[in-house]
Amino acid sequence: MAVLRSVFLFSGMLFIFSSCQPRTVKQRGQSSDVSRDAYFSMYAPSVNDSFYISVALPEDYDPSKKYPVVYLLDANVYYNIIAATTKEYGTIGMLDPMIVVGIGYKDFPTLDSLRNRDYTYPAAMPEQEMAASGGAEKFLSFLNGQLIPYIDKHYPTNPQRTLAGHSLGGYFVMYALFQHLNGIDHSFTHYIAASPSLEYNQQYLLGRFDSLKTTATADSLTTYITYGGLEDKENAEDVNFVKTDSLLHHAEKTLARFPKLKTTTVTFSNMVHMDTPFPSFIKGLQD
Repeated sequence: MAVLRSVFLFSGMLFIFSSCQPRTVKQRGQSSDVSRDAYFSMYAPSVNDSFYISVALPEDYDPSKKYPVVYLLDANVYYNIIAATTKEYGTIGMLDPMIVVGIGYKDFPTLDSLRNRDYTYPAAMPEQEMAASGGAEKFLSFLNGQLIPYIDKHYPTNPQRTLAGHSLGGYFVMYALFQHLNGIDHSFTHYIAASPSLEYNQQYLLGRFDSLKTTATADSLTTYITYGGLEDKENAEDVNFVKTDSLLHHAEKTLARFPKLKTTTVTFSNMVHMDTPFPSFIKGLQD
């Protein structure tokens, strides 16, 4: 299926990044010094596992100010570039200064195996061949119950929080949005989903969105959803794949029912699945 193909593509990209892109953030432990970038591990009882957290502060960081926070999934792959870009863009006025929190794993092989566990709900159907899946509820509990309170306690933050993810990470972003619209979780105000794997489990999540009552939303939210224009060509040999324009149309139609939710959908015409995360994250933050 298309979602499984995305997993294999992601595995290939992990190999490329692990071979060519060494991490620039060194482990410093959980220091009380919040005037510099940090990298530390945090054990999550809800998941029964540890996550590795990277924190990037604005270039002209001022602890007397309060900053919006971006929570970035798959940090092993995306954090270094997004952290550097937001710092630079913040200094030249192309983005508001912000704190970037990367949520990753101890290494690339661990990311490759456990992101399936943490970013999906419900458990995958057998044909999707995922050894572990369906843990999005537990992972969201970790974000809400531990990570966000920790960041808010140790850094000067304001209520603007963005959740950003790609592929299955994008699926989790949409899952978190569903929980928000369903009145269960209100942690984030902005959702960025790059090439979200909405075809997962026969479009289960889109079906859940369809079941929501329009009156469920109480907050002004924004969501930014993207796909690459060449993704369908990538999956042309897969008879089970769902075309991206169909997924986008379904998402637009469903989310348009919520008057306080601003939804932006974008197709990057010359991009394949693994091209979309970086422009999606930056453009989504500028939206």
